[in-house]
Amino acid sequence: MLVLADTVAAATAVVAVLALLVASVGVAYQRLQHGGERIRSQQERWIEQRRRLASRRGEWQALALRWTRRHAMPDGQEVRDPVLRKALVMLDAWRLDRPAPFADVQLVFRPMSEEASVPDEVESQLPPARDGSRFTRYTDAMRYLAKPELFEDWTGYQLVGIRPGADRLELTFRPSSYFRMLDTCEAIAHELVERYAGDHGLEHASSLPARRQLGTPASVGRRVVIPALDVLTLRADSDGMSFFLHERDAVAVAVAGATRHVAPTGVFQPPANLPPAQDENFDLWRCAVREYAEEFLCEEEARSHEGFAFDYDSEPYRGLMVARRDGSAVPLVLGIAFDPLTWCAEILCAVIFEARTFDRVFAEMKPRNLEGGFLGLRRVSRAGARVGGGSPARWRRPCVSSRRSTCRPRPRRSSTT
Repeated sequence: MLVLADTVAAATAVVAVLALLVASVGVAYQRLQHGGERIRSQQERWIEQRRRLASRRGEWQALALRWTRRHAMPDGQEVRDPVLRKALVMLDAWRLDRPAPFADVQLVFRPMSEEASVPDEVESQLPPARDGSRFTRYTDAMRYLAKPELFEDWTGYQLVGIRPGADRLELTFRPSSYFRMLDTCEAIAHELVERYAGDHGLEHASSLPARRQLGTPASVGRRVVIPALDVLTLRADSDGMSFFLHERDAVAVAVAGATRHVAPTGVFQPPANLPPAQDENFDLWRCAVREYAEEFLCEEEARSHEGFAFDYDSEPYRGLMVARRDGSAVPLVLGIAFDPLTWCAEILCAVIFEARTFDRVFAEMKPRNLEGGFLGLRRVSRAGARVGGGSPARWRRPCVSSRRSTCRPRPRRSSTT
């Protein structure tokens, strides 16, 4: 009888322990479920803010311009273009008195200079990952939550110094990476969307703490800045000049989606990550040539993970290199400015092509490429007024091929070393 009582008592204790375990597991599950819902909610909110940033970029840029002029760069000059529906900010000293040939822009490369770190305020605003820990880089959040179609990290030339002159520029660079730049520039753009959507207002400098921590757009040593080459392409004939505009696809590109832009435009970077390619391609014109091939002719983007001596003697690169040497293509620099939304630097350029050269080099030009579509051929008379335009489908110039209307990249030609 005593044994039976002991057995019953032991069984009762076991049942009690099991009940406690079940209750604890239930509480832990509810907490985990609640935590998972909280994480998903924060991620979805971040994704929606990212969508709003991409779809209404012009509106956010106008707000950022107002904040930048008021709190970060009161002496900055606003450069507004009603055709591009875009505004930039620049110091007066960064605007050259007259367009300068590419050869008059002195590029200095300092590979051992110190790289800027991502500000603490940027990291504190990133969303949580699935395990509950916070993303430490904006590009990691983009990769897992809102990855664009074209999203690849690569070595780039980080701008660390600007020394302007009346008719020339001296720009100093060090090596960095494209994603290191996005970690800051897209993060401060996202911050503006989040703060404004949260009804914080933008009247005070403290309303955008990450941006405030970076100082001013001119403080290039406090963040990673890899400038883009913004090239206005001009086709000159006896009647005047024509130029091209490009509508960037918000879904395809990581930066400046849903904007109207000059073409080509691209980050100043080498075609390979290895130091020899960095040295030989540390050149504005070579960068522009690769962008022309990619955006106007749908060539595959110049890339190599093994290292190569890029073959500029093969077409279509050779035609562009020869055109500059014989004077039928004249590349010019106008100055350097910053996007007020991202504080990304933009080297403002123009390339004037003789009509015969343009039509030969770009005989296979397409109305669309992987980053968006061309809006049409815009004509400027000798007096400077825009006198016409047109749909890409109705271009009559021989530079627009009728064989293919969309971009299918062709194999890139290169010679291995």
